[in-house]
Amino acid sequence: MPVHFIELPYDDTIIDFDGNINLEIADKIKHTTYFSRYPDFDFQGIVWWHDELGYWAIQIQKIGAYRETILGAYLDEIVNAIRSRFETK
Repeated sequence: MPVHFIELPYDDTIIDFDGNINLEIADKIKHTTYFSRYPDFDFQGIVWWHDELGYWAIQIQKIGAYRETILGAYLDEIVNAIRSRFETK
C-alpha cells in the first residue's frame, strides 16, 4: 500500500466478517488516498483503490505477517478469491 494513504476515518469496515462489501465505504475509498480494513477470523486485510492501475487492492496479513497483495477490477471477485484461499475450511 502506498505510504501516504490514511485509514478512512469511520468505524465501519469495507468488508465484514461474512465477506459482505459495504458499497458506501467502497465509494468513499475509490479514487482517494484512503484505505479501509477487512477483518476476518483467519486473516486481516487492508483495502484500497490503486488509481494508477485502476484496480482494487487488498493486502493480506496472516498471524501478523504480510502474505500478499491481490489486485482486481471488481472488489467482490477479489473477496471471493481471498476467502476461498485463506479461510479455514
